[in-house]
Amino acid sequence: MHSLEPNSPPTQPTPAGATPSPKVYVGVDNGLTGAVAAWFPNGHWHFWPVAVEDSGKQRLLNIAAACDCLERLAAQAGGKDNLVVGCELPPVNPRFGAKSNFTCGRCGEFWRVLLTMQGIPFAFVRAQTWQKDVFQGIPDGDSKVVAARFVEQRFPGALNGQRLNKVQRAGVVDAMCIAAWSRLQAR
Repeated sequence: MHSLEPNSPPTQPTPAGATPSPKVYVGVDNGLTGAVAAWFPNGHWHFWPVAVEDSGKQRLLNIAAACDCLERLAAQAGGKDNLVVGCELPPVNPRFGAKSNFTCGRCGEFWRVLLTMQGIPFAFVRAQTWQKDVFQGIPDGDSKVVAARFVEQRFPGALNGQRLNKVQRAGVVDAMCIAAWSRLQAR
């Protein structure tokens, strides 16, 4: 299973004095086409393409869906302290134009506020940084192609059977790579 079932029972937080659960490495691919991916100690992955709502004039990330995702993730991990979260820092790129840069920044601020308000520690990472660290030993090329190649090689079959369109799949693949970067940083 690669995603949390809506009615999955929550895992209880680790009691005081008990051995803490192993860490769960989380990647957040920032943006309206992004995703959250969590790599559990047993090797299983859980994925959530972001939920977007249309406000009439613009598309926005869905707050309730993102909060639910983070709450379920923390419960499955045995508590927020067991999460190691990497969140892609929104890029500022003159080629994107003002509107796209504004949207990227707004999505980055969305995740910064949400993770902070939920009490979940995280680190921002630039795309170039996680790509350089994670893609070592994989031939250069378009970052989306290289990310897909990395996931296929490192986690064969992890995305099999997933009902993801091309855009969702790209977001999940990037989030998986960011989760892998989070694990590298925790060592």
